[in-house]
Amino acid sequence: MRAQTREVGDVVVPTAPVQGHIKPMAPIGPSTRELAEEIVKLLRRKPRKDAR
Repeated sequence: MRAQTREVGDVVVPTAPVQGHIKPMAPIGPSTRELAEEIVKLLRRKPRKDAR
């Protein structure tokens, strides 16, 4: 997979996931999705009335 880039002034910002680097153009990454899925599983397993 080729890394797509976007020019910001005279700085080129990578828009594709780069290993070991922060992805500013992709805030929702695999790790974020996995965390969300874990939270959903926990909420489904232990429903709490005081949780909002």
